[in-house]
Amino acid sequence: MANTVVTPYKYSTRTAVDGATLEPGQVMVPCWLQDGYKLNAEEKKRCTFIRYGKFKFHIGFIPIRIEGYETYMAGFNKEINDYMKERREGRCIIGYKANGEPICCPKSKRCKGCESRYDQRIKRYNLFKDRFDILSLDYCYEDEEFDVADENVESPETIACASEDLTEEELNTLVLAHFEQENPRYATIIKLSKQNLPIEEICEAIKLKPSRGREEINNAYNALCDYLNLGTYKIKKKSR
Repeated sequence: MANTVVTPYKYSTRTAVDGATLEPGQVMVPCWLQDGYKLNAEEKKRCTFIRYGKFKFHIGFIPIRIEGYETYMAGFNKEINDYMKERREGRCIIGYKANGEPICCPKSKRCKGCESRYDQRIKRYNLFKDRFDILSLDYCYEDEEFDVADENVESPETIACASEDLTEEELNTLVLAHFEQENPRYATIIKLSKQNLPIEEICEAIKLKPSRGREEINNAYNALCDYLNLGTYKIKKKSR
């Protein structure tokens, strides 16, 4: 297979979402505009959509220093891939082990062109799909300062419900009661996240500027993990 040439000028013909022009030593990179990101009419014209199978992503563009291009793009691609990994249907189940664990079609067999690909009678399995969260995936804010400690573990809420034999509603009640006493701001953040409010509106509700508000949202998530004694899923600052 031919080597892929990574060029930082791939998006040089694009215009920044806010209309900013490139300064010397800068290049343009894509950024995923997730739900709740508000744009005016002119900003919308500068954006586009990309598709990966059934997934559609709203993309804008921003300027960064050229020396940070590869690191930024690695993070951008990871964010997109992680999102799809959590939601794709998974591979076909072709049998079960004695303990009931599903045996999936091997990854060496491509889905493209397979007769079973669109057969609704065949069950599919994705280890990462169908979790329920008190804090939705869109609630957790992740940028170049923060990362999930271990992306392969189950969500803290799923583990807590399983170990304590609680329903989601019961666990949510306990969580809110705890934080309303210990840290009312965290209780507000958790409550609003359950209502699927955009990050910007949560920041407004807790009366913090966006950058500080996002940091406090991460703090609330980590406090929830501590409360549930599930630190492996905490968001941690990346080492510089």
